[in-house]
Amino acid sequence: MHAPMRRAHETPAPSPAEVDLSGINLNLMVTLDALLKEAHVTRAAARVGLTQSAMSHALAQLRELLGDALLIRGRGGMVLTPRAQQLAAPLKRGLAELRRALRDEPAFDPATATRRFTVATRDFFGSVLLPGALELLGREAPGVDLSVLHVDSNTFAGQLETGEVDLAIIVAPVPSGPGLRQQKLLTEDFVCVVRKDHPTVRRTLDVDTYLKLSHILISPKGDGVGAVDLALAQRGLPPRRIAVRVPYFLIAPLAVSRS
Repeated sequence: MHAPMRRAHETPAPSPAEVDLSGINLNLMVTLDALLKEAHVTRAAARVGLTQSAMSHALAQLRELLGDALLIRGRGGMVLTPRAQQLAAPLKRGLAELRRALRDEPAFDPATATRRFTVATRDFFGSVLLPGALELLGREAPGVDLSVLHVDSNTFAGQLETGEVDLAIIVAPVPSGPGLRQQKLLTEDFVCVVRKDHPTVRRTLDVDTYLKLSHILISPKGDGVGAVDLALAQRGLPPRRIAVRVPYFLIAPLAVSRS
């Protein structure tokens, strides 16, 4: 790993102008977050405990501060401007990080903790890890509850940053971020599962036979290709026929058994 260094005689590139926060009422950021979530002045006001007139006044201040209308009238109601859409996600993450930093929490004690943790994962990892985790929680943390969600590879990192999800169990590679920590839990190998008494497959399976078979792909969204398909393409081998796509690992062997 290396970091590029600037030579002594080079002129440094100008840095983008920083926003001076000293003259900004940071309460407006909470107001802005509510407006971006609701896209409706009255509902945003109720969300943060303001009157409608106070929220309208705050919106006027935000428009002047940011130089953008933020909310404009569209078909069926108010809609966010492109600038407002651009601000929504980073503002949500920033406020969540600030709330976490300011939260005065005692040291976590599993034996006395009474809270719910939200875990996002795939059904395979849930079936492998959840039984042991529940046994451990019952013994070491009897007041802790779990909510297990199906992980979305496109959104889980943002859910972790905002606190919507506490833990995600996924397949590597794992995205990195300033507020994310990761730990390797286990290593698994790919295996090929075929129906018992399959007429073609015996105790061994060569590549040519493998490619002639019909396959099941575990795909949460019902599209795309898997790691096996990428590996075949990298080796210059023809694509396999994916006859069935299913969203969950545990469905696949049941489907194969009757194929």
